[in-house]
Amino acid sequence: MSANLAAATVRSFFHAGGNLSVAALATTVAAAGNYHSGYEKDTKCEAKIIQEPKLLRKRMTSIGRFSLKSETLQNPSIPTFFIGVRGKLNVEEMDEVWNRRDIMKKYDRLQSSVCEQDDRFFKLNNKSSFRDYASVTLHSSSPDPELYRKELQRRVEHFLLKPLDVHDRLWEMQMSTGKLGSSGAISRVKSKGGDFSSRTGENELETVMLFRSHHAMADGVSAATVVGEMADEAEEISQLIIEQMKLYKEKQKGKRKKMNTWQKLLKKLKLFFSILSALLRHSFLVLSSFDHPLASVLVGDEVVSRSVSWCDACEVDEAKKVAKALHPDATINDLFVSCVASAISRQLRSLNVSIPRKLNIVLPVHLSGGMILPGESMGNNIGAFVASLQTKHMPYGDNYSSISNLALVSDSISGVKRSPAPFVSWFFAKIASDYFPESVAKFLMSAANANAICVVSNVRIPFKGKFHLNGKPIESLNGFVPLPPGVPIGIAVQSYAGTLSLTVTADKRAVPDADKFLLWILEEYERMSALSKVKRDI
Repeated sequence: MSANLAAATVRSFFHAGGNLSVAALATTVAAAGNYHSGYEKDTKCEAKIIQEPKLLRKRMTSIGRFSLKSETLQNPSIPTFFIGVRGKLNVEEMDEVWNRRDIMKKYDRLQSSVCEQDDRFFKLNNKSSFRDYASVTLHSSSPDPELYRKELQRRVEHFLLKPLDVHDRLWEMQMSTGKLGSSGAISRVKSKGGDFSSRTGENELETVMLFRSHHAMADGVSAATVVGEMADEAEEISQLIIEQMKLYKEKQKGKRKKMNTWQKLLKKLKLFFSILSALLRHSFLVLSSFDHPLASVLVGDEVVSRSVSWCDACEVDEAKKVAKALHPDATINDLFVSCVASAISRQLRSLNVSIPRKLNIVLPVHLSGGMILPGESMGNNIGAFVASLQTKHMPYGDNYSSISNLALVSDSISGVKRSPAPFVSWFFAKIASDYFPESVAKFLMSAANANAICVVSNVRIPFKGKFHLNGKPIESLNGFVPLPPGVPIGIAVQSYAGTLSLTVTADKRAVPDADKFLLWILEEYERMSALSKVKRDI
C-alpha cells in the first residue's frame, strides 16, 4: 500500500465517522487484473516443483509477512470460520461452482504459497482446483445431548492450533454432511428443534464447511469474502457494493470544501498532532500496564488447547435499539464489548483472581472494512487499538451498573477509534515486517497488546438476505479470532442475514468452559435489554 493510498484510507475513515463498512467501499485497495497480474518470473524459488524451471511469484503484503514473523507455536495466525448449509453438498459440486465462477483466477492468492527461499514472496503453486484444498470428514449425529456440538468444537480447536504449512498452501477446508441440526453449526431454533434422529430428506440434512487460512494470505474477513463470491447471489452482492460506493462518493463530494494554503497546512498539522497523540497515549498504556490480570494462570510456554463456543445472540435491529436506548452514542460493538467485559470480571472471580481497576481490550479495525471490490485482490488492511476500560461498574465492582458501564465503555472506545491509532498500528507493523528481525517482531507484537486480556472483532456483512450455494441456503456463518500472543480471550461479534452471532476463542487456562463464558455474555445482554425496555416505556 502506497503512502498516498494509506492516507486516503485514514481520511475516508475520518469522514465516515468510524463507519468502516461504508468507508471500506471507497478505500478497498489492490491491483485489479487477470490471473497472473502482478507476478514476475522467478528462477530462485523452485525448490518444490522441480519440473518447472521457472515459477511465477508476487510480493507479499507487509502485514501478511508480519503475521508470519510474529506468530508463535502457541499462537498461530490462522483465522478459522465455518458455514452451515441446509441441504447436502459435496466436494465435486463445490468444485464445479468454484470453476464456474473462476474464483482462482479472480483471487490468485488462493492458489499461492510462501516461497521457501524468500518469504517476502508468494509463488503460484500447482493446486488450481477446489478439491486440491478440500477434504471430507465424519459428521457427528449423536442424539446424546452431552455430545451435542462437541465434535465440531473439537474440529474448530484443531484448525485454530494445528500449524499450516504455508510453503504448500495458504488455506484448506473440511466438509461434512449429516442430519440437520446434529453438529450444532445450525442452531436448534433454525433447525426447528433438537430431535434430528429421524431426519433423512434433502431438506432435513446439513453440510458444514470449515475453512481456515493463514493471515499471510489475507485477513480473516477478506478471506471470508470468498464465500460471497461462491454464493448464488454473487452478482447481486457485487452490484450492491458498487452502488454503496457510488453513494458514499457522492456524499463525500458534498462535504468537500476548497481550502487555501493556510487551511491545508492547519489540516496537516492537526493530523500530525493526532498521530503524535495516538503514539504517546499507546506508549503510556503499554508502560503503565505492568502485570497481566491472568499472569498467575497463564504459566508456562507450552501449546495449550483452545476453548471455543458460538451462538446466535439476537436480531441486529434489536441490539441497535438496546444500545441507543441506554446510551445515545453507543454502537452495537460498544454494547457487546460492555457485555464481554462483564463476563471477564465474572471469569476472573471464578478463577480466584483479583479484578484490576482497569481492563485493556484490543479492538481490530479493518482499514478497508474487509470488503473486496469486484475485480480487486485480497488484502491485509488491518490495524488495531487498545481500549482501557474501568471495572468499577462491572460485576463485583464498587458500583455495579450495566448502564453506567456501557457509557464508560462507549466513551473509552469512541475517543480512540476516531483517532489515527488503527492506522498507526498498521504502519508500525509494516515497518517491523520490512526491517526488524523475527525475534523483535514477536516481542513487539506481544508488548503492543499492553497486557490486554481480550480481543473483540466486529464483522458486518451488508447483504441483508441469506446467501445460497447451488440453491441451498447458508443458515449460519461463524468466524473465530486467532489469539494474538499474550491475549488469552478472543470474541467475534458478527452480523449475517439480520442475525447477530457471537463466537468465543480462548486459552483453556483462562476460560476452561467457553459455553459458560458465552452464557455470561448473553445474561448481561438480557439484563441490558430489560433495562432498555424500561427506559423506552418511561
